[in-house]
Amino acid sequence: MQVDGRFASYAFMGRYREAIRLLKRSLAVAPNGVGFRLVLAYAYSESGDTEQARAEAAEIQRLSPQFSVEKFGERFYPRDKALLERWSADLRMAGPK
Repeated sequence: MQVDGRFASYAFMGRYREAIRLLKRSLAVAPNGVGFRLVLAYAYSESGDTEQARAEAAEIQRLSPQFSVEKFGERFYPRDKALLERWSADLRMAGPK
């Protein structure tokens, strides 16, 4: 099984169910993929599934104890500042520090 890279596009277009489906398949290939889990937490949060978003946030913290939303924001430099702000707010709500 291969990772289908369309998950990020789906998430950013608001097609959260499709993104979540592809991300779950990606995690079957790479269960420790923090990047997959970041997008998954975002997609769950945006789709209103707070419980699943928090579960993914807990996995992010377990896999990467030094993870912080602030450091993520420094590295993730999208052209769309509103997207970065929304993503950061979703991650904070889900649980990572």
